[in-house]
Amino acid sequence: MLSAVKKVKSALAFKDLVTHLTHYAVREGTIFSNNGRMVAAAPFPEEGEFVVPGGVFEKTLDRLPGDPELVIEENRIILKSGRFRGAIETLSAEVEPYDPPPKKLQTI
Repeated sequence: MLSAVKKVKSALAFKDLVTHLTHYAVREGTIFSNNGRMVAAAPFPEEGEFVVPGGVFEKTLDRLPGDPELVIEENRIILKSGRFRGAIETLSAEVEPYDPPPKKLQTI
């Protein structure tokens, strides 16, 4: 899970001028980030849909040992690993319309 976040981290905005630009969106087994200029996507090991603050998500994953278990609730996600756990408030998945990549990419 942490490796997927690191792949898309470079496309995450640092300043919170527009809320969704500082958040990761997970949808259909893919994690997305968008800084207004670039969109990055990578396979994500968990299914489900949520939009989570990028900095908080990264810090929580860094602190948890091993590969954490992800529990998606209505207004938050819970990351568990051994005796450790972290809960993060989420935004509605409809905040930013991240579209999953097409199944087959076309080349010209």
